[in-house]
Amino acid sequence: MSKPRASTIQQRFGFMDSDLKTPKHDEMMIWLDDNIVDVILSFRTKKIPSEWPDEAEVNLRAKLNSCIDKELKRLKYRSERWNESQDELNDFLEWSKSFSLGPIPSRPPISKQIRTKMEVPVISKSNSRHSSKYIIGFIDLVATVTPVELKIKGMRWLPPGSDYSDEKLLYWPDIRWDIYYKLHDAVRLNFEVKTEIKSLGELLRQIRMYQEYTDGPFVVVCPDDKYQKQINQQGITFYKYEI
Repeated sequence: MSKPRASTIQQRFGFMDSDLKTPKHDEMMIWLDDNIVDVILSFRTKKIPSEWPDEAEVNLRAKLNSCIDKELKRLKYRSERWNESQDELNDFLEWSKSFSLGPIPSRPPISKQIRTKMEVPVISKSNSRHSSKYIIGFIDLVATVTPVELKIKGMRWLPPGSDYSDEKLLYWPDIRWDIYYKLHDAVRLNFEVKTEIKSLGELLRQIRMYQEYTDGPFVVVCPDDKYQKQINQQGITFYKYEI
């Protein structure tokens, strides 16, 4: 029987991952996807908070009160100086008397901040639109951790010392709590799942090749921990899968 034809750069270098065809690999992949929150929390040094910081609500309410004062000052100025915005000023005064921001919303559960994707292709980089791109290989599972921040929707905050702005600061009455997902600060974690490690060198070469074309730290998930020390020393996290 002829050997399977190499379809990725990784395979052309001789890294034929036989794990992919085993039921055990599928079982581990499904388990990892189902338990990704616990796995990440077990080794992540910067913990993902489950509650808002104590000062978050206090600071935001203070900023909102400051914005209300500045918006009132802006509308009064426009009304007195240019004899305009009187109706808007009256509406704003009426709104500010009855407005209530309400209780702070709960922080989203950690599971809502983590997204996973299996068999993610690693693509060669090219700065030219005429150059071909090639599939280097496939990362078993990529988890993206997106931090969240509590904000107030409809509020434009001016830094301290800015007592007046001719620009509208509050888009009332659409003022409410807002949970903002900071996509630009998202952290990518790359997971390689192995049912066993036959060769430490081959595993490291595979990961080093991926690191040339993708961002984020790598994590090896495997029940075989005989190379755990060496893997960790290479800046790669090892997570032991319990059979």
